[in-house]
Amino acid sequence: MFRVQRLKFKTPSWYISLSLFVIFLFIFSLFIKKSFSNRRPSQWKVKVEWVVDGDTFIIQGHQVVRLKGIDAPELGHKKGERSQYFAKQALKRLIHLIKKRYVIIKRYGLTKDRYGRYLAYVYLPDGRFVNLLMIKEGYAFYFPHHDLERKMARRFLDAQRMAMDQRRGFWARILSMDAANKRYIGNRKELRFHTLLCPLGRKIYLKHRVYFSSLYEAFYKGYAPCRVCTPWPKE
Repeated sequence: MFRVQRLKFKTPSWYISLSLFVIFLFIFSLFIKKSFSNRRPSQWKVKVEWVVDGDTFIIQGHQVVRLKGIDAPELGHKKGERSQYFAKQALKRLIHLIKKRYVIIKRYGLTKDRYGRYLAYVYLPDGRFVNLLMIKEGYAFYFPHHDLERKMARRFLDAQRMAMDQRRGFWARILSMDAANKRYIGNRKELRFHTLLCPLGRKIYLKHRVYFSSLYEAFYKGYAPCRVCTPWPKE
């Protein structure tokens, strides 16, 4: 019987060196890619060309930007359409703050809505936070949404509660009108509230329902009004 002897091959040193070099290049390329991605600007300085209403404006390049996490009273844009109460005051305030001026748009939290508008946190060059300022002064209310960062939601709601208690801006009238003393039904999932007769409110699942004894309580808990049955008065 012949005994088969296995042959042992020794890996050439050049092959090992080449393999290590290829691995090094791969790791180095990942590092470079990450380094350059981290160099993307964290903010942009842009000029405001036009202010649409109390929470929306247009910048250079005809891009539409909406102040994220807030909602101002609706302005009547169509012929014969009445504006909501305090819509014109909110428009004037935002015009005074940003029109034909440069603002800082943060990359943090920047998203787009279904209409193609940028939802952004906007700052003035002096550091003032425009979104927060509009809530603090009673020109807009906190508008919760699923893509709103938690820490921002807390800041906006705290500012709203202070504006409500001090009856700033539109809150003086909103919290004293007849509708302020009525009961409302809220949706825990969407953080919207409705009148008791609203068809959308009636469709809320029982497990998501919450009731409020007043308009103050609904806003204080961080719920925003339904656009269909909103109790917001017209001008």
